[in-house]
Amino acid sequence: MTGKPRDFFGAFVVGGAISAACQCLVLLYSGLGLPPVMIPILMLATISVISTILYVFGIYGKLTVFGGMGAILPFCGLAPAICTALSNQLKGGVKAGKAVWEALKPIALIFAIGYMFCFCIALVLNGTV
Repeated sequence: MTGKPRDFFGAFVVGGAISAACQCLVLLYSGLGLPPVMIPILMLATISVISTILYVFGIYGKLTVFGGMGAILPFCGLAPAICTALSNQLKGGVKAGKAVWEALKPIALIFAIGYMFCFCIALVLNGTV
């Protein structure tokens, strides 16, 4: 990322394409008559599987070079980030169990802090605190 207009354009194009793909999945799952509560879960799971497959074949890395934060910031960037951390740990000679923990630890910390923050905001907004 150099801060040049090309970087912003790449992030806009890649982020927009990912968003459009997610919306198509939501429409597809809605059209199948699935319960509304299941649609976001299935969309996130599907986009994670797709991004992991693209990572394994080296395509997602090229997307992050072109799209920068447009490819990294969406949820689908989470699975390749975990795969990258895991492969780096394994290349460093760390045993598989410890490598998985080291790859997932930062993600677990982020989600734990996020959930606690959301819970506190919900308590304040509901007037229970």
